[in-house]
Amino acid sequence: MKLPQLILAFIATICLIFAGNALAQTDINLNNTDLIRFGGSVTVPANQVVEHAYAFGGNVTVSPNARVLDTALA
Repeated sequence: MKLPQLILAFIATICLIFAGNALAQTDINLNNTDLIRFGGSVTVPANQVVEHAYAFGGNVTVSPNARVLDTALA
């Protein structure tokens, strides 16, 4: 591989790694009933009721006066 192609491949790899990290820390809220986060913690805000709260790679925190009706999984 020539040096310019090697540098371009390296830069593309670094960009893909950073894009993957940004996507991994995105919250998913399905129909305002499920909170899901990949790569971090989930916090159920005060006075909010959700069915499920899932945190892959973090913690689930339920604020005062908030409720999780079915599953809280970290």
